[in-house]
Amino acid sequence: MKNAIYLLIFSMCVAPASCFGREWVSASGKHRRDAELISTTRKVVKIRSQEGKIISLAWGTLSGDDKSYVRSSKQFLAFRVKELEQQLKDSRHELAELTKSSRALEKQLQEFKEEKQRLAALQVTPPNQRLLQQKRQPDNLNRNWQQVPIRGANQQLYGNVGEGHWVKSKTNDGTVVVLEDGSTWKINPLGRLDSGLWLPLDSIIVLSNPDVIHPYRLVNGDDDTIVEAAYLGTAN
Repeated sequence: MKNAIYLLIFSMCVAPASCFGREWVSASGKHRRDAELISTTRKVVKIRSQEGKIISLAWGTLSGDDKSYVRSSKQFLAFRVKELEQQLKDSRHELAELTKSSRALEKQLQEFKEEKQRLAALQVTPPNQRLLQQKRQPDNLNRNWQQVPIRGANQQLYGNVGEGHWVKSKTNDGTVVVLEDGSTWKINPLGRLDSGLWLPLDSIIVLSNPDVIHPYRLVNGDDDTIVEAAYLGTAN
């Protein structure tokens, strides 16, 4: 009886079905190998042969039966769990970035509204209209280079008004612009859509401006935009 059991086990191991892993067949049916599944992704399946060699198989080279086997395996389930965890992590990161951008836009909108209210209270020409009028009269820009701007009590005076400047850096939303001499400028909220598109090395002309809050104008010579700005000082 015991010999019969041993004979049965031996016959199972020498039968066409392998005792090691399973038989893998290529999509063309020309290649076969006995191996066990190690890991999988959406593009590559890794198997280990009887000799211990790790073999990487492209998903497209697998037969239909092999694909069905992989999809139902615990290795594929582990891959899907890891994939979903990464997607969730990416979604949370994107949501955090969107929330940050939304808050920045809300802040910019609030500053825009406050600027409009300030101008309405002063009953002066809105900056966009005033700058448009000045843009149509380029001679006025030249005449005003050396004029002393109207400043608030706590504002600094910039001593390098005129041409020859260029953008060194800026914030992504165009709120703050730094020129090549280290001078730092806070842009009027009404002009930040323009300054937000400025590029490093754009040529800039600094002019005086008849406004208490933003006593200077920055003229971009590369895209012909003009924004009002307050001088915040120059870095040493």
